[in-house]
Amino acid sequence: MKSNKTTEQHEARKSGGLQERAGSARPQATSRTCNKGTSPCKTVPHTYQNEQIITPLRTAIDSLYLTYRGTIYSKINDQLEHLKQIAGNKTPYPTSDAVFKVHGHCFEVRPSGAKNFAYVLQDNWFYIKISSSNATTLPLASVQISSELLTHQPLKRILNDLKKIISTIGHIEGEDESC
Repeated sequence: MKSNKTTEQHEARKSGGLQERAGSARPQATSRTCNKGTSPCKTVPHTYQNEQIITPLRTAIDSLYLTYRGTIYSKINDQLEHLKQIAGNKTPYPTSDAVFKVHGHCFEVRPSGAKNFAYVLQDNWFYIKISSSNATTLPLASVQISSELLTHQPLKRILNDLKKIISTIGHIEGEDESC
């Protein structure tokens, strides 16, 4: 004969939709539907998927990629090679000294190039891959402009700033000599 307490627990489990396995004191859930609340599945019920039209608040370009044909100035090539060595800890200088400053930008010089490009310069707005003076088939520079910059400044201003930076690094082919 079961005690009163165990009988009450058994009845409470049955009324809650739970049943006990023989020889087990742990309750097991049964498949039942409940008229209140959500269904036992993990997906959102169809009633919550309104037919409302979604209005995008803002659209943007993730980033913009440009290339510049030309040749690097030998003085800049030597300077970038020196900064690249500093960045790679091949000299006793700290890596924070591996910075290339040009037109108000402080570019971090990466310790290694990127796929066929000898030098990588990076700041919050630009990721610039520069070819060495020995490269004959590669463009002078391959540039990624960040989404952050594209969002905050007009494209014409960005391109003018970038052209000043690249023309400091090397001679851009097709550029008018009087500029």
